[in-house]
Amino acid sequence: MTSYELGYERVGYEAARLLHQLMDGEQPPSEPILLPPQGLVVRGE
Repeated sequence: MTSYELGYERVGYEAARLLHQLMDGEQPPSEPILLPPQGLVVRGE
């Protein structure tokens, strides 16, 4: 079975960056922030 590597560490950093911007008074983005997967994780057949 193969699955996506979502890059949870990168997602966390982006969430922290967005939170920091919001706490500084910036407006939230008008569109969702989409991050592509990091790659594929190939598991046994």
